[in-house]
Amino acid sequence: MTTQGLSKGDSYSVQVSDPVKLEHGQLTQYDFAKITLPDAVEVPPVVGSQANDLSADAPTAIDRVRQIEAHFQKTGAFSNGLVADGQLPSVSGHSSSRIRNLLTAKQMLGDDEQYAVSMSLMLRHLGIPSRVVMGFYLEPTSPENGAGEVKVTGKDVHAWVEVAFDRVGWVSFDPTPPKDNVPIPPDADEKKNNPWLFWGALLGALGIALIPLSILALPLLLIALLKSRRRKARLTEGHPAQRVGGGWNEVVSLASDLGAGIDTRATRRESAVVLADSFPATGQTPTMLAHRADASIFGAGQPSEEEVREYWTIVDGSLKEMAGTLGFWRRQQARFSPRSLLADGRNALKLRGTRLGLGPLVRPSGQGSPGWRSATGRVGTGPDGAGTPNPAVQDSGSGTAAAASEPDESTVMRNPGRKNPTDS
Repeated sequence: MTTQGLSKGDSYSVQVSDPVKLEHGQLTQYDFAKITLPDAVEVPPVVGSQANDLSADAPTAIDRVRQIEAHFQKTGAFSNGLVADGQLPSVSGHSSSRIRNLLTAKQMLGDDEQYAVSMSLMLRHLGIPSRVVMGFYLEPTSPENGAGEVKVTGKDVHAWVEVAFDRVGWVSFDPTPPKDNVPIPPDADEKKNNPWLFWGALLGALGIALIPLSILALPLLLIALLKSRRRKARLTEGHPAQRVGGGWNEVVSLASDLGAGIDTRATRRESAVVLADSFPATGQTPTMLAHRADASIFGAGQPSEEEVREYWTIVDGSLKEMAGTLGFWRRQQARFSPRSLLADGRNALKLRGTRLGLGPLVRPSGQGSPGWRSATGRVGTGPDGAGTPNPAVQDSGSGTAAAASEPDESTVMRNPGRKNPTDS
């Protein structure tokens, strides 16, 4: 034995006795040895807290050791700090601060010395006798394993943990993770823990791609909204006779959107004939609706609320019959067609011109609910085609009211709450 070191040409021989290695099941039969070890000082608090967490569910004492060993092997990353060899930078040593940084890092990164010290301190905290051992051993993949002569150099120095068992002695445990356990790059780890980094970018790209479609869809949505508001107004606004007229106009609007040639100057009964020819599936329903609308608008008194609801029920059934014989795309084309809305707009402009005083008002022989014709021949209807009944008579050409043969051509229309001109 010498303390002066070795010089060139010196040699020595070592006799090694490889102890019997007991399996896990065999070690469960032995208790830990009762020996006195020096107290560890300046141990970071994180050592004790992690030791308790990692061994909390261990069924046996030896399982507590194995679980702590497996924790470092599986979740730790290895680096000697040899940047020139392609390893990540890693601080050397096993000081209190170095162990604390290792255990509190988002990704543990260290060498066998640091992992062995961390495991031994945890076992000491749990009352398990342990120590850190430094020595030499070849890597399991080294071709020199099993050879008669082995060349050992400084790179073969390693550190591991040994635990004292009663009647067995010191048994080795190696918490050091494999050298191919490399750290997860920070950006990859962030993407793994934050899926929105992926889905957010994907949804953003889809959003940009959908902008042109949104621009194209906006007019269609506006048309659908206007038609929905128009239907609600026809169904709920005005007196009962006006709402019955609104139901008829709902039928005419759909027919117009479906391409039927409805003459705005025709009477309801004339329009019903066109509807029956254009949509055979409706049968006599258009004719019946036209007659009921004329009776409600031109007849005596007002229809009851129950009659209004019944009329609209028949209207909805007729609408389904009209669209039911068409294909899906043809129905969608009608749904978003602006044709009936444009017709309503033209009628509103005509009504506005009529109200500006273009001559004596007379009811037109045209389509829809109450409207008015001036002495100059101009026709006006309400904005939704239902109109608001007002006193009007058919123009006889001489400025006087003349009797006619059927109600929807000459019958004087009533305004609720007011006397008809012919009643005085």
